[in-house]
Amino acid sequence: MRVSAKIDRDNVLFVTAVRGVAAFYVMISHVWYQIWPAAPAPFGSGEYPVGLTAQLTGWLYYGHFGVVAFIFVSGFCLTIPVLRDGKIRSIGRFFYRRCRRILPPYYAALSLSIVLATTVIARESGSQWDISVPVTWAGALSHLLLIQHLVEPTQINYPLWSISVEFHLYGLFPILVLAWHKFGIWTMVGTLSVGIFILMVVLIAWHIEYIPPSFLGLAVHFALGMACCHLIFGGSLSVWVVRASGPAALGFLAMLVVICTAIGHTRVEENLHVVDLVVIAALFCAFIHLSFHPAGARAVLERPVLIRLGDMSYSLYLTHAPVIHMLWLFLASRVCKPQDFVLLLLASVPVTLITARGFHLLFERPFLSARSLPDKRGAESSS
Repeated sequence: MRVSAKIDRDNVLFVTAVRGVAAFYVMISHVWYQIWPAAPAPFGSGEYPVGLTAQLTGWLYYGHFGVVAFIFVSGFCLTIPVLRDGKIRSIGRFFYRRCRRILPPYYAALSLSIVLATTVIARESGSQWDISVPVTWAGALSHLLLIQHLVEPTQINYPLWSISVEFHLYGLFPILVLAWHKFGIWTMVGTLSVGIFILMVVLIAWHIEYIPPSFLGLAVHFALGMACCHLIFGGSLSVWVVRASGPAALGFLAMLVVICTAIGHTRVEENLHVVDLVVIAALFCAFIHLSFHPAGARAVLERPVLIRLGDMSYSLYLTHAPVIHMLWLFLASRVCKPQDFVLLLLASVPVTLITARGFHLLFERPFLSARSLPDKRGAESSS
């Protein structure tokens, strides 16, 4: 027996919550990084906690996995209208809607970040924020043109690098849809994966290090989000696959924990382009399970508090880093780092959420389409 899920509001609502959870994880990860800038240069200073502190908090090193989830969800959500309508109705309309959705909040956050990064938080302080300053003309221009992931990925407001990646993936989306309709979804995904792998090999062989392999891998994760959506809503799955999807998702999650624990953060960082695939496998199986099982984990995800968090997840992602740094300047003793982390975390959670809510109402919500608003939330609410 084979089954497929129905595309409706109730069956995609959990995706909004997934985005919210991912954004929240990225935020608390950056609270941790503010105390221990553990990533290697130029993304940090390589300072990692030791002893019991490392054992209790080291899981927060992997905020990058939250970005992987965002990209997967974007591919998933953008595919829903294609399945519903049979095609992209208008490429011009598609790009207009994507620009309207992503650019006004982005440029508002960029403007506020430039003001802050050139005035009140312009100095280096020995924290994670140091990778965002000083602001240069090249950094400002690359962010304005949305090419910072190729030029100055950490300047001004260090999480913003992924916005340019996602924006470029929007440009790739119609090409991927065309290849999907012409050759099939899995041929498209396979061809893209092989092409990205070859490009990774070339960059590594030529010692081109300013484009990390994990950045390139995000294109594959985006395409796999498309494939997951197609499999759930546009194809058909055997009942045993649906039944096995939940345990498989937990199995891949357990595998991720074992890998990160066994080989350590340094080797995970060196092999993110491989480890990210385990994250994607867990998400792929989890989305299948959640689409067919309205009880259990999906019921938890669809609680109003998580849906509201998901509604403002983009604003939270755009604004949290400078807020965390300003709180750190005010609160941190710089004597006992574990104590500073607890204090900063307790302060950051409410302040970043309140800031994100206000930013969402001012700069994001006015540009959402009617279908994206909470009272009429459709497939686009998570895109």
